Amino acid sequence: AETDTVAQYIQAVLAPLGFQLRLERLSIPAYVDRMQRGSYDMVLMGFVATTDDATGVLNFWFDPAKAGVDNPARYHNPTVARLITEAANEPDTVRRAALHRQIAIRVNADLPYIYLQQTHVANVVRRDLAGYRLDPIRPLEVDVLALRRR
Repeated sequence: AETDTVAQYIQAVLAPLGFQLRLERLSIPAYVDRMQRGSYDMVLMGFVATTDDATGVLNFWFDPAKAGVDNPARYHNPTVARLITEAANEPDTVRRAALHRQIAIRVNADLPYIYLQQTHVANVVRRDLAGYRLDPIRPLEVDVLALRRR
C-alpha cells in the first residue's frame, strides 16, 4: 500500500542519520489504543479536512485536551490553546483571521509536526451539468449516475 511505501522511505532516509525505525501495521482498535495511551515515538498519518472552518482543523492538531488520536504529537502550548478558543468564538472574520495567523506563527515556531505532503484537488464542472456533489472525504470520486445535462 502507499502508506507502506512512504513508511519504508522514511525508514531508509532516517537510517543513515542514526534513527532505527521499527515499522508496525496495527489494526484500528490497536491503533486507537496506542494513540490514546501515547505509546509511540513517531506516527505516520493523514488528515482530510471536511470543513472550510479552521477551528476543526486547529482543534484536531493542536488542542491539548484532545491529545491521543487527535493531536498525535500531544502538542501543548497554552497560548495556542487560548488563541484557538478565542478564534472559535470570534464572529468578526478579520479579527478571526488575525488570530489564525498568530496561531500559525506560534505553531510553526514550535514545529510539532513535519508535513511530508500537501495535496490539493481541483474539480471542474461544466455550467450545463447538474447533479454534481463534492464529497470532501473522497474528492476524486464522482457519482456519475447522478450527473445529468440541464
